[in-house]
Amino acid sequence: MSAVATYKYNHKEHIPLHWSYVLFILVCGIFVVTVLGLILSGHVGTSSIFLIVVVAVALFPRLNTILAGNTIEVYNRYIICGSTIIYYQNITEVNINRSTGIMTLTYTNGRSTHQFVLNRELFPTNARKAFKIEANRQSKFEKVSGKILDAIQLHAPEARIT
Repeated sequence: MSAVATYKYNHKEHIPLHWSYVLFILVCGIFVVTVLGLILSGHVGTSSIFLIVVVAVALFPRLNTILAGNTIEVYNRYIICGSTIIYYQNITEVNINRSTGIMTLTYTNGRSTHQFVLNRELFPTNARKAFKIEANRQSKFEKVSGKILDAIQLHAPEARIT
């Protein structure tokens, strides 16, 4: 298995911006505008557009989703989907239903137990015809779930797979 395999996956998870990130971007923007303004023209007014762009980007409500992308990343030892990181060694149970296209991973994170659901319907496709859409999604689901199952069997052989 390669180091990372990235697949488009519409997990639709919104990761909230933290106030410290917004403050940091704002302070950096003000600093850069001040320095550029003084260097270029001797006053800050000409670079105020830059400040507006920096603030707009920092406060853009879906920026973090765009930056993170709608992907699922399958690494050798873990999976990243949105803000969820699942280490294979923490997986205790895997339920896969190929006919419905749903794979459920039950894993522990400290003392609590969580579930992650990989759903075939959330894989995007550019196909237009229904049978091609279904075939593309099924193919992608089989590929991703296969890589995940191989890694689970390697790193968590005690995990129950049904």
